This record gives sequence, structure tokens and C-alpha cells, in this order.
Amino acid sequence: MKKLLPVILASIGFLPCVGEAQPLMTYTYADVAYQWTHIDQSGVNDANGLDAEISYSPLKHFALEGGYNYLSTKGHVDLLGERLNINLDQNIFSYGGAGWYSLQDDLDIVVRVGGLHARATASAGGEDSTTSDNGVYTGLSLRYLATKELETDLNVLYDRIENGSWTYSLTGLYSIHENVALKGEAGIDNDSDVALLAGIRVALQDTEL
Repeated sequence: MKKLLPVILASIGFLPCVGEAQPLMTYTYADVAYQWTHIDQSGVNDANGLDAEISYSPLKHFALEGGYNYLSTKGHVDLLGERLNINLDQNIFSYGGAGWYSLQDDLDIVVRVGGLHARATASAGGEDSTTSDNGVYTGLSLRYLATKELETDLNVLYDRIENGSWTYSLTGLYSIHENVALKGEAGIDNDSDVALLAGIRVALQDTEL
């Protein structure tokens, strides 16, 4: 987070000079948010971390997307009557594309598809164990411009890394500047894990052809 903040602040100061960019209903933007996740599994604490996304639209109705998600938590396992404490760190990188169609002036339907690379590290008793795997994702969103300053998105995402998982979420964006919006999101998956995010969206200069 400390490394990303100077870049975000520099973008906020620079973008108005090169032209206004609307932070709502845009497909060329950068997001960064704090994430808290309740993990519905015995022996695992709630997780804290960072979620970052970037989207670039070179053509109308199409965008390239990338993302990074980091979560850190603690847990324990009981072995031979003794409790072993474990530190868990998860890194997920996503890359893909999105296509959208405007159902009306203030309502878009968006289809997403892409790949995933996940890496998890468990530390216990001075020993580290790291595993990694690849997967895929696909998703569907409805983006609605509720007011001039407020956008609400309904999202359904399916991802598969070893096992498949469905996530349902609601995203809210509130514009506070020509190119900056506050971002909030709440989601739940089919394992009953609940994620809450709070951050900002910085709209980048629109370069659609």
C-alpha cells in the first residue's frame, strides 16, 4: 500500500491537466482498495489485505484488465495434542479482457473472461511451504449510473483454481472529483466467505477509438 500511494496521488494531480476523465461508467481506470475477509473455516482467522485492479479500453466495447489480490491471515492446527500456529499469505494475479454493451444510456452489461495465477505461503515453526497454481475466471456485471455522482454494479464471478467457486458482489462508486471516485464493495462466495473492500478509483485518460 505504501508503494502504491505515491503513484495514485501523482495520478490525481496529473490527470486534470491532460483532460477531464469521468470516474463513473468508464473502462479505463485504476483501483486500489483495502480488503477484509471473513473466512468461514474453523481454525482460520479473518484476513486482511490489498486489492488492486487496472482496466484499459483501446476500443469501444472492449477492455484489457489486470488485477492483484493479497490476503494475510493466521490459523492453527492441532497435532498430537499440541496446537501449531500458522501464518498464511495468498497472492493472486489476474489477467484478461472484458466486453460490454449499453442496454441504455445509464446501464451497461459486461462480460469478463481471463486467467489466474495463485501463490500461497504457509509459515509454521520456522519453516515455510509455498504452493502455486493457475486457473481461469469468467464473470458478468450490470453497471448502473444511479445518479450523476453514484454508480452501482451487480457482479457474478466464477473462478476455478483446482476447485470452482462462485462469488456474488455489489460495488458502489461515488464521484468526488473529475477523475476520482470512492469505491466500496461487499461480496460473498459459495463457501460463505464474506469480503468487504474500501478504496478509490482513478479514471485514466480515455483513449478509445
